[in-house]
Amino acid sequence: MAQSIGAWIRQTRERRGLSQHALAQRARVSASTLNRWEREQTRPSIPELEQTLQALGVSSEERLEALRLLDAPRALITLQQWTRRQPHPSGELNPPLLGDLLGALRRRQGWSVAQLAAALKVSERSVRGWERSQAIPSDEHLHTLCYVLHASAEEVAFLLARPLWLEPPPVQSVCEEAVLLNTRIEQMRQMVWQGVTEGMELRLLALEAQAWWHVRQCPRHADMLREVYTLCCQWYTLHGRVQDAERYGYRGLRLLEGAKSFPRSAAWLIMAIAIGNAEPKRDAARLTESAEILQEWLPPVSQSLEHESWFYREIAEFYSEARRYEEAIRAAEQGFQIIQRAGNPAEYQHALVSRARVLSRVGQPRQALEILSPPVNPLPATQANYLMVLYEICCTLGDEARASCALAQAEQIAREHAIQRTLCAIRRVQQAAQ
Repeated sequence: MAQSIGAWIRQTRERRGLSQHALAQRARVSASTLNRWEREQTRPSIPELEQTLQALGVSSEERLEALRLLDAPRALITLQQWTRRQPHPSGELNPPLLGDLLGALRRRQGWSVAQLAAALKVSERSVRGWERSQAIPSDEHLHTLCYVLHASAEEVAFLLARPLWLEPPPVQSVCEEAVLLNTRIEQMRQMVWQGVTEGMELRLLALEAQAWWHVRQCPRHADMLREVYTLCCQWYTLHGRVQDAERYGYRGLRLLEGAKSFPRSAAWLIMAIAIGNAEPKRDAARLTESAEILQEWLPPVSQSLEHESWFYREIAEFYSEARRYEEAIRAAEQGFQIIQRAGNPAEYQHALVSRARVLSRVGQPRQALEILSPPVNPLPATQANYLMVLYEICCTLGDEARASCALAQAEQIAREHAIQRTLCAIRRVQQAAQ
């Protein structure tokens, strides 16, 4: 497989039995220009590349490979124009790119575009251009980005290589690619539930890129891309990156429209949308709207007792925060009864924590403290959530020392694992105290 546009042009020309002079004549460029491309001294512009591709009589797959190897923002524009003519099943114009990784790393730090621009001493317009892959940062800026965004060793190696594309189009057959993609999805699923944090943004984006290219080649496998979006929803939700999770929730929902039945995993798509909808204001209107989103999707979700109970628990929490206490108590009780029938110890423990939070908010903190117990689940997000519930209860009971200790532990876990939702909740608490 060619590693540069010059090598690709030479190999494609030779496969078609053309000399440099013959191809140059057909493409209406000089033979010396074509020779410099093939020796990698210069690279063609988009119009020059298009003329050469037409002269070579390339297929759609070959055209995409050539654009990828040109590896420049202007090649992305051509890819998007091509995708508009032949829409991708996901509706996305292009697979994840270098800019998507930069944006993900910025959000991991909880920074705005303005904050990153200030740290780099560049304009906000420049940062937005990088994140949209309309321009690639200079080597100096990439080194600084790696430092200020606390990139992992794997992320640093990728960023400094300056590739536009996270994952190339598949070179295997459709069947081989499907097997490989399924294997990678299962591996990623295990990493999500093991609570892996470091380097996950890059891994998830690379998996998404692989799925995007595969589904463009084989649209009937769109459910595989939906599973990748679901994994993204799970990981970003568990790590409190609710806006990222919500975005993937809507992407997955678009692909769900063509599904014959409601997959169990799709519950994560709906949950991500509901949780994201409540942020960042979390006023009564948005919280109530989020509860109503979950209520609307209860019928298909009810195929799974665990997911049905989960929806009722979140509905109860939304209503309790919105001070609609009667609805909150009803939903909490419904969710608790359902999970008792399911016989799932881990979910039962989640239900106890959620029930304790609701009881505390509706004025029953002592009963809440009686049923609350530390989770055995090792996921950092689960531990942080338990500590935040304990903090709420202790504040209501006036136990300031224990509340302060719980909040400090929650903040330590949230900072260590970049759980932005918990960090935002802590900032709200601290601002209210001031």
